[in-house]
Amino acid sequence: QTEELANQTLEWIWCGLDHCPSFADLSPNASYADCKGAIYTLMGFVSRKRPLPQFDKAEEYYQTAINGGGVNECAARSYLTELYLDKLDFANATIAAKDLCAICGMGDFNDLHGASVRQAKFAFDSLPEELMVTWPCVTVTNTPSITTLPSSRSASPSTLSYSLRATSSCYSSTRSLSYNFVFPIMI
Repeated sequence: QTEELANQTLEWIWCGLDHCPSFADLSPNASYADCKGAIYTLMGFVSRKRPLPQFDKAEEYYQTAINGGGVNECAARSYLTELYLDKLDFANATIAAKDLCAICGMGDFNDLHGASVRQAKFAFDSLPEELMVTWPCVTVTNTPSITTLPSSRSASPSTLSYSLRATSSCYSSTRSLSYNFVFPIMI
């Protein structure tokens, strides 16, 4: 990825706001909040993962997605947690992870938002042990005892594909474009 490609990608994603909820490849029942959340989450991801990361801008995009609610709120919370880890801001990463678990669940495989929580946990578990930063959430199992999520250090990540398709008339020209984003996740 180059800075130029990152800027072009952000331009196209941003342009999609005018075409919500049909811009993002979501369910037929997707709301404007769902689409807006997907767009801001993707903009945050591109801003954070570009060759010259723009962490402040990424955080702003993730916060906008979180504040908008919708089905993408938990994905945005997970990525916000990872952003703080990327910045080595472990205090805020821990706070964000606790908020993620409180709002989105504990990473259960039967939970709609479980993958987002497991992805953030994997990011914590991937940190070097000498940093002594651990996953702050616990989960209640089917038994009355409280246990932590199993370690994912030895597990290999899977991927989540997210497609955006748009025909847009932004910037006084009509273009058709398709992006496919693939994110590593723990399943």
